[in-house]
Amino acid sequence: MLELHLTVVYVLAFLCDAFRWCLRRNEWSKGTFMVSLTQPLYIAFHMILIGLVSLAVKIPMGLILHKPGWRIVTISTAVAISILADIVILYRPKLQEVLRVQALSEEKRPFMVFLWLCNVFLLLDSLLCIAGIPWSLLPLLLIGAAALKEFFIIRCLFHLYSIIVEHRSEIRNRELSQKLARQERRTEELKNRSDRDTLTGLFSRQYLMEQMELLLEKKQQFSLAYIDLDGLKRINDSQGHAAGDSYLVQFSQYILGRLREKDIFARVGGDEFVIVLSGCSEADAKEKLEKMRSEVAEGKFEHIPAFSFGIAEVDLNTQERAYQLLERADKGMYQDKESRRH
Repeated sequence: MLELHLTVVYVLAFLCDAFRWCLRRNEWSKGTFMVSLTQPLYIAFHMILIGLVSLAVKIPMGLILHKPGWRIVTISTAVAISILADIVILYRPKLQEVLRVQALSEEKRPFMVFLWLCNVFLLLDSLLCIAGIPWSLLPLLLIGAAALKEFFIIRCLFHLYSIIVEHRSEIRNRELSQKLARQERRTEELKNRSDRDTLTGLFSRQYLMEQMELLLEKKQQFSLAYIDLDGLKRINDSQGHAAGDSYLVQFSQYILGRLREKDIFARVGGDEFVIVLSGCSEADAKEKLEKMRSEVAEGKFEHIPAFSFGIAEVDLNTQERAYQLLERADKGMYQDKESRRH
């Protein structure tokens, strides 16, 4: 503070601050950033202070620094401001977050280069400060240069922080989008499970009723075939439920192979099935089902059980609901079963 060269004072202050961070474990990266950031800010403020004193008392800056009183006042003021800045940062979480994000980000390298250049230019300015050049505008020049460096450092700091925040926001949005997509897939999978019969893979009763209601609302023509397998209980009792399940699966595959893509095939009970034949009249539907039953009766398909069926064609001139249509087809199936027994 008494006789040391101003540039040497700045270098020693830098080394002392860097040494302080070296003593902290696992914080070297953060320390180099903090030292590189704070030193040019404090040096620039000190030089601005010296320039203002020089302009106020109209004494060259070099002479002011050789006076112990002014030298102590300016350095003490700069130290006091640095302590005050630390206190402000300590009680401002947002500023702490800015510095923490900057110190740990991968994007800080260009900013670090800029800070090092500021340090170098400020050290060169300090040489001008003590050169004793008798130019009255030199303090204004150094004040303007130091103030611009401080402004650009702070501006770059917050600009880089905004870039990092935006980048992190994009990452969070991407993660949320991926999470939402996974949830939608799981929801779709759960919906598909509720729409499907676990044994046969056919549509469920709930899905069937929903689709029938939609067709009725749209006034679309279709016929309903209600199917009941004959003798499944006997197969379960004599061969076991595994054999009965095998019959159900084979029957399902047999019927699916003879339906159109737009038809809906659902399992509505243990051995009961329903087919929605879009754009099909009752006569055409009955002909299709009779043909399937004839193929089964002729023994063309091994292990496919016989079945009874009932047909109900939708009447678009009435307000018949899906469950009523299902009841009509169910009654037709029981009539068919009774007639085949006799």
